[in-house]
Amino acid sequence: MFSLLPARSTDYAQGEWWDGMLTSTLAFYHLTKENITIAHQDPALARQGFVEQTGEARSQGIEFDIHGQLSEAWSLIGSYAYTDTEITEDQGLDELGNLTEGDKGNLLRNVPEHAGSLWVNHHFTEFGWPGLSAGFGVFLASDREGDLTNSFQLPDYARLDAALKYSQKVGPSKLTLQFNVQNLLDKDYLVAARNRTSVTPAEPLTFLGSIRLEF
Repeated sequence: MFSLLPARSTDYAQGEWWDGMLTSTLAFYHLTKENITIAHQDPALARQGFVEQTGEARSQGIEFDIHGQLSEAWSLIGSYAYTDTEITEDQGLDELGNLTEGDKGNLLRNVPEHAGSLWVNHHFTEFGWPGLSAGFGVFLASDREGDLTNSFQLPDYARLDAALKYSQKVGPSKLTLQFNVQNLLDKDYLVAARNRTSVTPAEPLTFLGSIRLEF
């Protein structure tokens, strides 16, 4: 059952099922960011690269998160976000050096309209090793604009990750060993961009290990 919790520019709906074993949060938001840098109002200064902070952009959408303890051994964490963006105030220069509305009405760069993730974790309690767990997750994003003029798009992608973790009490302390695999399928995709000549590719197949001792 959901209950609305009003907030300034965001409304939340929270739900709980199965005696708290499964919980979720649904958020509706509308945000406006002001003082974004745009071309200077003086065309001569704008041609020299000077900017001023008078631009504005709007972002609105929904975010959904779910956490569940499906059984003693299985748990999951999932999320989904729908994001609608628009540059609401801007100015630029045309080929003759005259001021224009610039990128007004365009989408913000690097922001997918749809994004989500799902992570499933398993504790090996059936083997008598409650401290040992393994996880597997998928992360997805739809295509995104690569620049503020919306002249090209970064394609959608899906990335798979995995993890293996072991925790053990050592006297009054807790020792945790963790091994992570990022981009399990070594997939090539683009993470972000500023323009056509400045694009950030994804990290390749990556292995990470960590040791943590909590006192």
